[in-house]
Amino acid sequence: LRIAVRKKGANPWDVAVETAIDQPVKAGDSLLFAFWARLEEGEEGATSSTLPYNGVQLSAAPYTGLFVAPVTIGPEWQMHEVRGRAERDHAAGTLKATVHLATARQTVDLGPLMVVNLGQE
Repeated sequence: LRIAVRKKGANPWDVAVETAIDQPVKAGDSLLFAFWARLEEGEEGATSSTLPYNGVQLSAAPYTGLFVAPVTIGPEWQMHEVRGRAERDHAAGTLKATVHLATARQTVDLGPLMVVNLGQE
């Protein structure tokens, strides 16, 4: 998936890619959010870009993040992983994984976004 961010947003989430988590999550479950990404074209020729918010959050207001971390992408495809643990139970469909992209004028390529529930590790 190629996303052309035409200009830096007022907020990093002004352009975002999200995927619903359609399975329930139990308190204490360890989650892995993994995705492939690369920077096709950076602002003013930049060869890397930091995406500040990549993680799992509530899918409705107040959109609280369970866990988030920044990643830096470059011109080569790379898989990025963000891990965290659920502090409470969440019903199916109440969580989503998200990547915020509006940090610069840039073109970002994304491969599959995957959330794996590793259970009670």
